[in-house]
Amino acid sequence: MKNTGSCRCKGSAYVFILTVSVLVTGIGLAALLAVRVERRSANLTEATVKARFAALSLMQVVLLRITEDPDWRTTYSHDVWEPKESADGVVYTFKLVDEQDGNLANDSSQSVRLYAKAMVGDAVRIYSVLLNEEGGASANLLVNADMEDGLTDWSAMRCTIKSSTSNPHSGTACLEMTEGEASGSGPQQYLSGVENGVAYDLEVWARKASGASYVRIAFAITSSGEGKVFFEDLNDDTYVDTAWTKCTTTLTPTWSGTLEEARVKFTVPSGTYDMFVDDAAMRVAGSGPSISVVPGTCRREVLP
Repeated sequence: MKNTGSCRCKGSAYVFILTVSVLVTGIGLAALLAVRVERRSANLTEATVKARFAALSLMQVVLLRITEDPDWRTTYSHDVWEPKESADGVVYTFKLVDEQDGNLANDSSQSVRLYAKAMVGDAVRIYSVLLNEEGGASANLLVNADMEDGLTDWSAMRCTIKSSTSNPHSGTACLEMTEGEASGSGPQQYLSGVENGVAYDLEVWARKASGASYVRIAFAITSSGEGKVFFEDLNDDTYVDTAWTKCTTTLTPTWSGTLEEARVKFTVPSGTYDMFVDDAAMRVAGSGPSISVVPGTCRREVLP
């Protein structure tokens, strides 16, 4: 006669042992998974903190770069991420955005927002801050430099000039030169406060009504000791067509005796003597605009 009760007990024991084994295995896997999740979370937290500090540090680096680059508004493009750089496990990039009209180069009075991005593994952090460009140790020595007040403080040298609203470089007006007689013709401004032997950085935005020619920036100095002397650097002549182009030079006027008259001129050395000019500047060399952070504008950006 078979002992069926004993078989049932053995079967139940096997089921119990198997169930316990599955539970133990499941608990072990869950514990292992928890450890992995915790470790991954800790690593991600560490990476996130590192990315945050890296992005904020990048802001200082970019601020230094553009402060040392007088042409930064043309060096960089509006709303374009710069090529990525990497160091110490961090990947960096940044971009500059003109939130007013989408053009970095057309108006130095407009604020620009700097976006700094840092990536550490899967962690990404982006912060932004608003920047202002202001006159540095030496302010612009030209009056009505943006030509918004018409012909105020500007005069014509062997040409005709008028205020024009035709496609100004910035703002609502620029100067138009026509009927130039010869080389040296152009708008000019009489200066005060020019110092003997001091180098000056000069710039102006210019364009042609049609065609193309070179544009030159020059000083005309008249003194009791030497009479009238021109200071110009032919190597700095800038080729200009119908698009607004920035013309720059650095000149050091010198004289003997008493300074009687000082002028800065924007001329066309040859070709057709016509052009538009706008947004001029004259500053002591090396003391151009400074870049400052607008207080209270730093913010964390939502990831793209």
